[in-house]
Amino acid sequence: MAQQLDTLAELQNYARRVVDRAAHHAAAVEDILDRLLAQVILHHDPGTVECRTYGPQPSNVLRFSVRGHRVALAYNHQGQVEIRDGGERGRVLAAFSNSDTRQRVAGEFERL
Repeated sequence: MAQQLDTLAELQNYARRVVDRAAHHAAAVEDILDRLLAQVILHHDPGTVECRTYGPQPSNVLRFSVRGHRVALAYNHQGQVEIRDGGERGRVLAAFSNSDTRQRVAGEFERL
């Protein structure tokens, strides 16, 4: 099931939950999340941002489109957040950890 994130407040609420969880369970990506979420805000096609849910709670998978290209951001349990083609089970287009620069993150979003 998916939850639409149509407003900045909804996306902000989602982002806070993901960052809080990362602080406890995914320290290798905690510092990159703000850069990734900023690129989602800057590049997403309006009306396309949604998160997967498990019951009533949002998951760590964020789906959206950029210039009509459907992608997902998902944590891979090897300490990276991946951009995946088409959805959370798609081919990995890029993977990020705390060591990645803002320029690299922005460049990957520009290529979508």
